[in-house]
Amino acid sequence: MQVNKAGPLVITGCAHAGPVNTLLQVKRLGHFKQIQGLVGGTHLMGRSEEYLQQTIKELRRFGLGLILPCHCTGFKATAKLWQAFPQAFVWNFSGRVIEAGKEPKDRVI
Repeated sequence: MQVNKAGPLVITGCAHAGPVNTLLQVKRLGHFKQIQGLVGGTHLMGRSEEYLQQTIKELRRFGLGLILPCHCTGFKATAKLWQAFPQAFVWNFSGRVIEAGKEPKDRVI
């Protein structure tokens, strides 16, 4: 998937159900064939290595063009998401502006 392709973005405060379950539910409720990106908390802080690897494996199935973790993702999971999705990953922070269909500036600072 192209990073600059517009499409549905899922924005979470804290995905208590987990990012995979959250994306599956959005696809089901919205009748979306594809989701472009995931922005926000993923509730992955403190999760085991096995859990993180399984989550990354399942996230790959979505073909996300953008992944902007923050909040409850935690440093370890954020680093693993950056490693697993280098083309989709964007460092997220307060004040970050994301425009659908446009390449984010300064993907990783």
